[in-house]
Amino acid sequence: MRTDRSDKFLGMPIDGSESEMIEKIKSKGSQLIREADLEYLSWSFNGEDVMVFRIANKDKVCRIAVCDANYISETNIRIRFNNLLPPI
Repeated sequence: MRTDRSDKFLGMPIDGSESEMIEKIKSKGSQLIREADLEYLSWSFNGEDVMVFRIANKDKVCRIAVCDANYISETNIRIRFNNLLPPI
């Protein structure tokens, strides 16, 4: 039975403070970007430029969202997904 209830992002538990999570992700080569009211980590993930957003509740990270930094069509998303997870 699993006793560790924390979700993980690249092996890092998503259960620490927001500043701890930022430092962990920055240590893997990302860069913190602040634009107006938007703050995210810029990074290369699986060979693609991405933006990593974290959602916190009372300074405790509860979610991580990874979004493409550049526009990508729905067709290309399907192709990338199918290449990542080929059919069995």
